[in-house]
Amino acid sequence: MASAQITATQQARQSGTFAGLKMLNDALAKAKFAQQSQSGGVKYVDNIMKVPKYKTLITYETEAIMTEVPVYEGRQAAKSVADGTRLLSSFREAGQAGIDIGATFQVRVGSGASTSISFGTGRTISVTSGSSTTKYTYGGAEGEFASTLTKILDGLPGLQAKMDGGQLKLETEKSESLTLTDSLLSPLGALGLTAGTFELNGTGLEQVQIGTRMAQTGTKQVEVSRAYQRNGDREIITGTHAVQEKVDEKDAALTSASRKAILTAALALDNAIGPAEISKGVANPYDQIRGQIGMAQLKTATTRGDLGYSAAQVAMMVQAYAKQMAAASGTNKLG
Repeated sequence: MASAQITATQQARQSGTFAGLKMLNDALAKAKFAQQSQSGGVKYVDNIMKVPKYKTLITYETEAIMTEVPVYEGRQAAKSVADGTRLLSSFREAGQAGIDIGATFQVRVGSGASTSISFGTGRTISVTSGSSTTKYTYGGAEGEFASTLTKILDGLPGLQAKMDGGQLKLETEKSESLTLTDSLLSPLGALGLTAGTFELNGTGLEQVQIGTRMAQTGTKQVEVSRAYQRNGDREIITGTHAVQEKVDEKDAALTSASRKAILTAALALDNAIGPAEISKGVANPYDQIRGQIGMAQLKTATTRGDLGYSAAQVAMMVQAYAKQMAAASGTNKLG
């Protein structure tokens, strides 16, 4: 396009744009809005109350737990004693002492039930009392056979057992009889003991209760004081109350006539501005007006808030273009 034609097109665009701006400015200035309700909707808000928080301060003391316990005194008393006559401490297992697998003997203290002691395979000794059987296993080191058997016998009710010079010694705890009975394969002789009933044939210390005493058997934590210390506040909801929401001016709706006038003026200005280029390679200087006044939003505006800054921007442009047009024509008149 020739330079003169471009200049003429620019002038036409300027004149049309100015007219469109004035038309839009007039539509915006005269815009009317529908009557707004003075009050908005109702919403419910929680009633919040601050209440003090407290923490509990507890003081404890350590207190002894006292329990009544019996007091015993050792006194010489008649007891039943079975002294072994064979040195057992050197044997590693029952077989070395000449005791066959399965050999069994029985022990009874006083009128109590008999307990069976049996020697089994794999260095085991079984203890049967009533319908209950417990199996013990000992190692193969020297003396373990004798020490294990001694512990087993010492654990029987009413019986004390110990190794005395490597020989087994049995003694009743109280003044009761002691009966040893060979059962299977007669192992008593191999242990240096004699089968039979021993009836108070010796003496020894017997623990006799002579009274009771209070003894400390533990401790416990005892509360001695309790205090409550304020530790800030906390918020609680005590209910709700209705709140009338405020009406925002921006939500005021344009009247139908005003929406139509603004849309018509915006379209007219859009057409007056024309395409982005006056000719190929020559930018349209008025194209930027679309973005500056928010043209796209004006075309869809329905509320006061949708108009945004457009009215003020359009008014400023009208004044600016009026001065430019006046300067170009050599007069101070607008239009």
